[in-house]
Parts: sequence; structure tokens; C-alpha cells
Amino acid sequence: MYQRPTFLGIVAKCQGKPADGEASTRDIHVMPQGMYSDIFGYCETRNAGKSARNEDMALFCENEMKIQNSLQRYRIWGIFDGHGDWDVALAASNVFETAFRFSLEDAEHASQLRRDGVRWTSYLPAALKRAFRFMDDELMRLSEDSVRRGYNRLDGGCAAVVVVEMGGLFWIANCGDSGATAVVTSTLEEKEEEEKETSFCVLDVTEPHTIESERKRLQAVAYQHPELLGGAFSRRIFEPPPGRRKWKGSFIPNKEDIGMETMAYDHFSDVLVKTIVTKEDVIAESAKGDKIVRLSRTFFSRCSY
Repeated sequence: MYQRPTFLGIVAKCQGKPADGEASTRDIHVMPQGMYSDIFGYCETRNAGKSARNEDMALFCENEMKIQNSLQRYRIWGIFDGHGDWDVALAASNVFETAFRFSLEDAEHASQLRRDGVRWTSYLPAALKRAFRFMDDELMRLSEDSVRRGYNRLDGGCAAVVVVEMGGLFWIANCGDSGATAVVTSTLEEKEEEEKETSFCVLDVTEPHTIESERKRLQAVAYQHPELLGGAFSRRIFEPPPGRRKWKGSFIPNKEDIGMETMAYDHFSDVLVKTIVTKEDVIAESAKGDKIVRLSRTFFSRCSY
């Protein structure tokens, strides 16, 4: 596990001032004045105000595997952006290569059964997508196994971006708010002055998966399959009426709000629209944590594409 090097001289557990809207303070780790603060990057110093350990994990591996009766060498680069803690990011960085190999071997076996004769480059993108699903299931298994052994669940979560190079080709995959950009350079020569001018073009090669970009798609699935919500979630995102406050970024109606007119986002709308709070919009008070975990896994597995 990666921890920040001792030569940074980080002072442990200096009590920080709470940010606006936070109910409690949190221990922060700060660097002594003038200690490398302008030399090392965000992960080494500025993020040290959040945790002693780095929540973000990196992956690089180089290996080979047999595909269609020939050895193919591959390289994988990955960044796993921890959210909330380092547990999941660390586990994901350790699991991903296994997930990728398993998924690619499974895709090859399926291709052989179909006798479709396609080259492995045709089914590698689907295998890469399946590797993310495999990794997610494995992280849930590790978390549940930790609980069975008397320890805590894996804390936090992570976004991820992965680059795979194989056979001279590159594939890029991401989930969450992590992404990749490509910097393309070109050189122009001016004959008269015999000078070379280099231009740069920055291209976004991934699309972020955020609340804003995924909201309507997830709400559409919830509209088509309301049973997946199981009484533990509401499909719609409500704005609080006058005098009411949001809780952790959203307004959650209670039983007394049934029949109230308010504004909400739904699967068909890009803006807030008028709506009436219904019984289905009130989250069941008896919904337990384990039930919510099961429902979340089922719902998001149906939402995957």
C-alpha cells in the first residue's frame, strides 16, 4: 500500500477548521511551512490535508497471454481515484489485471464456441467492459468476506480510467468522473525561414460518468423497472419547497409531503418540472442498509451498457 514518504515531514493530525455546512471537524495532515510545498504535486502535499495515506492508486503491469494460438504481450496503465477512503481504490488496482485476463479468456472461449472466426481485437472492447463488471463483483465479495471475518467493509469507492496496449493498438475505458485526454502534436515547416513550428491539439478520448451525465439514463431504467427501487429509492430528484433544506445534496420527501406540489428532475426532463409527491417517492423508513446494498447492485447491473 502506498503512503506518503516520510521526508515530506507531514505533521500528523492537526485539527482543521470545518468547511461551511459541515457539522463536525476532521483531522487533517499538514506540511511544515516551506517544506516541498511547491515541488511535489497534489497527491503528495495538497491532498495530505485529507489523509495520511494517498486515496488514489496507480497500476502498471506488463505481461503476456495466449490468444488464438499466439502469445500477445500487453501493457496496462490505470488510475483509481479513491473517494471517501483508500480501501476500494487499493483493492481495484490489485484486482484489475486478473479481471482483464479472465474476461478476455472468457470472450475468446465464447468466440470459439460460436466459430465466428473473428479476430481477438473485435471482442477485446466487450471484454474490457466485462472486466469492470468482474472487478465490481470481486470488490463486493472481498467486502462481504471482510465482514464475515469480523472486520469492516471496504471503505469508500473509486472512479477509474484504464489504458490497455496490445498488439500495437490502444483501448481506453473509464468509469465515474475519471477520464483521459490525448495530446496530438504536429510540426509545420516554413520553407523561407527554415523554422519548425509545433502545434498541439488536446482531445478528450473518454466521456465522464457523473450524476449530471447519467441522471436521465438511470431515471429511465427506474421508470421502466420500478420494482428495482424496492421502496428504498425515489426515481425523481426533488428541489426542496420554501423553508426546507437539502440533505446531503438532495431533498428527500417524508410521509407528510405526500400530495405536495414541488419541482423535480425526471427521466424526460432537462430542467426542473412541476410535480406532485406520491407515496412511491417517500423512501421506506424500514429500509435497512443490507437491503439497500442488494437493491443498488441489482439496479446498477441493469443500468450497465
